[in-house]
Amino acid sequence: MNAYKLSYLACFAIIVCFNLNLALSKQLARCDLAKQLFFKYKFIKRQIPSIICMAEHSSDLNVTSISEAKEDGSHAYGIFQIRDSDSCSSAENAGGECGVDCENLRDENLDDDVRCLRQILHKYGFSYWEEWKENCRDKFVLHYIHTCFI
Repeated sequence: MNAYKLSYLACFAIIVCFNLNLALSKQLARCDLAKQLFFKYKFIKRQIPSIICMAEHSSDLNVTSISEAKEDGSHAYGIFQIRDSDSCSSAENAGGECGVDCENLRDENLDDDVRCLRQILHKYGFSYWEEWKENCRDKFVLHYIHTCFI
C-alpha cells in the first residue's frame, strides 16, 4: 500500500472511533432535562436550575458518564454523578443507599437516577456534589433554564 492509502485508512479509522464514542454517549440538552424533571418527575421549579447546574458541571449532562477514579478508588455514575462509595452498587463497592446498580445509572432511563437523586437531596442536599459547591452554590443559576418554558 502506498502512503496515500495508509493515511486515508488511518483518517477513516479515527473518524469511525470518534463517531462510535459519540454514539455510545448520550448528552441531554438543558431544557430536555429540565422538562423531564418538572413534568415527569414533578420537581419544584425553583430546585431545577441547581440540578441542571450540578449535572452540567458533573457530567456535562451525559447520561452515560462515569468519572475517573477518585482518591478513595470510587467512581461516580450517570448524569447526576452518583458515587459508588455510598449511593449505588458496583463491582468494587457493594451496597449503596439507593439500592441501584451503578451501571443502571448510565442508561437513558432516568427513573432510577431520579429516585436516587431524591434520596441524596433529602439526606445530604446539594452539598453531596463538589461540582455544585464549586460552581453553583451562591450563584445565579436561573439562566440554566430561562429559555425552557417550564
